[in-house]
Amino acid sequence: QRGYPGRGARARTVRDMVVEVMGREAGWIATLGGLAGAADLVLIPEVPFSIDDVADHLRRRHEGLNRTFSVIVVAEGAVIDDPGASGEADGPVDEFGHARLGGIGHYLAARIEALATKAA
Repeated sequence: QRGYPGRGARARTVRDMVVEVMGREAGWIATLGGLAGAADLVLIPEVPFSIDDVADHLRRRHEGLNRTFSVIVVAEGAVIDDPGASGEADGPVDEFGHARLGGIGHYLAARIEALATKAA
């Protein structure tokens, strides 16, 4: 949740919801869930994404289309195409030896909030 500057009736609060779903190597659950839930943006492992591109999309949606909310569905295996972004290489593993995924939703939400706060 963040506020955009404004006066009187034009001041408004914007809420962006990031939903992390299963999808280690394939994004079909995220895609179908995003379609069923009318998500505004779906991020899947097959297509690396940039945090800046996500922030630009949200900014255009909120300012250009005058929307006050967005729903972002992200698969747990989604790949961030930003230099220095946290990866799964040296992270913990599960009982089968696979990299333990999860947390990209929190990471994405924090980065979006930081970029929005900096821009305001």
